[in-house]
Amino acid sequence: MSIISAGTTTTTALVETGDTTGNLVLQVNGTTPSLTLNTAGAHGVGASPSYGTSGQVLTSGGSAATPTWTTPSSGAMTLISTQNVTASSVFGWTGLSGYNTYILICNPTTGTGSGICLLQVGTSGTGLLTSNYYFSASTSASTTNTSAIYLYLRGVFSGASFSITGMNSGYFSLNGVSNSGTSSTSSSSVALSGFQSGTSGPYNQISISPQTGTITGAFSLYGISS
Repeated sequence: MSIISAGTTTTTALVETGDTTGNLVLQVNGTTPSLTLNTAGAHGVGASPSYGTSGQVLTSGGSAATPTWTTPSSGAMTLISTQNVTASSVFGWTGLSGYNTYILICNPTTGTGSGICLLQVGTSGTGLLTSNYYFSASTSASTTNTSAIYLYLRGVFSGASFSITGMNSGYFSLNGVSNSGTSSTSSSSVALSGFQSGTSGPYNQISISPQTGTITGAFSLYGISS
């Protein structure tokens, strides 16, 4: 590799050593690597340079300490994307990865039909799963669907939010508070839960559709680091 070294004497103040590997190393104190650039342009730091892994950031170690590649702190909430739908019958997200937990926030403005949305998840190998969903709604007259083809988000209203867990491994589950009526303007709330018991993750798709008719509004999906 090619080395540029800052020495500690007048005769070693700046020493260049060249070869044909295509790498470049900047050294301090004569022989201590400070920065390494490989042939692909990747940056490494410290006495034992590492290029880190996907998603990591370079973090200071404080005064006189070597910086290191670290994974961002847990608990961070990242917007995956917002689906702004107009009179839609189906929409969703594909290619999901990197998070085990997601938050879905619903802000519909208008819609036709029952006011109930249907949710499915999918895997890269199987696609959208159309069986083995179990759903319950904690109302005064509790309802449970056994081995349904969807999870039912009853009467989704503006500001409704749902946590979606188990996306990386295990089995998908959903919890949240929605609306117990059939009208999207009803204010009666209901605790919802559901899960997929037929196919384990990782899941990389979420699909939403109105039970009947169409829906218009904004639906945002956030990834939660943990």
